Amino acid sequence: MKKGKNFDKIRFMERESWYNKKIPIKYIFIAFILIFSSSIFLPRPELSCSKANDICNYYFVNFRGEKEIEQTFKISDIDTYEITCDTSRRSMATFSPIISLKNGEEIDLYFRTYSFTRADNIVQNILTLDNYQIKRSFWKNIFGGY
Repeated sequence: MKKGKNFDKIRFMERESWYNKKIPIKYIFIAFILIFSSSIFLPRPELSCSKANDICNYYFVNFRGEKEIEQTFKISDIDTYEITCDTSRRSMATFSPIISLKNGEEIDLYFRTYSFTRADNIVQNILTLDNYQIKRSFWKNIFGGY
C-alpha cells in the first residue's frame, strides 16, 4: 500500500497530546479527597500551661487523639523569647515564637501565625495567665494560621 506525501504531516497533526485531553470530574474529585484526607494524619501541636504548678507541656496530638509529649518545661525557667519570621514560596510571612530557657535550650513552638502580635500574645499569655491552653484544629492545620 502506497502512502501519500503528506501522510506523516497529517498523522502528526491529528495526534493528541496529554495536555489536550479533558480530565473527567471524578478524577479531580478523587485527587481533592486524597490531598485533604492525607492531612488528617498530620500531628496537631497543643500547649497547656499551669502557673499554679509552674509547668508547661508542649505536645502533638495524632489523628487518634493520642498525645505525645514533645517538651515539658517550667514557666520560671523561661529566660527570653523571640519571634521569627519565615517566608513561604508564596511570599507570605509567617511568625512563630521561640522560647529560650535559662539552661540555654531553645523551644520552637510550632504555632505559625500571619501576625506578629498573635505570635507575641502566645508567649505573653504563657507568662501571665493562670491556665493557658492553645490548640490547633484540623482545619487550621490544613489551611495554616492559628
